[in-house]
Amino acid sequence: MSDKPSDDPLFATWERMLDLRKKHQPKRRALKLTGTRKRALRARLKDHGEGEALRVVEWWLLSDHSTAVWLRSEGYDLDTLIRPANFDRYLGLAHADKHRTHNPKANGRAQHKSMRELLEDAREARQPKPPEAEVVVVDFTPTKEGEHHG
Repeated sequence: MSDKPSDDPLFATWERMLDLRKKHQPKRRALKLTGTRKRALRARLKDHGEGEALRVVEWWLLSDHSTAVWLRSEGYDLDTLIRPANFDRYLGLAHADKHRTHNPKANGRAQHKSMRELLEDAREARQPKPPEAEVVVVDFTPTKEGEHHG
């Protein structure tokens, strides 16, 4: 960014947030630090500091908490995280979630399911399953006509 004042921590924090986002969501397009984003992030940094802002971003990217999974699956991004109406709630969830084990990648793919997949799984779990067919094995040895085996 061409307008980065080197002494303003806001720009360094934004870059760290983008680095985390790129690491875990490499196909997402880059975001510019617009005036609206500067104001929102500056207020979050003033109230909570860089560490807490990064904690929320990491929670959003890595947590298996249903809210974080939903935010990712619906395509929500950093703007939603730093919005004044949301940040404190997400920070609280990030703190409550800190002892959970996260494994965001399994076999190279994200293991988190989308909301649609979660709903399909729930619907399938409620469906009655048909009884399994019984298999009966009969030992049958063909005979020539007129022969009797007994």
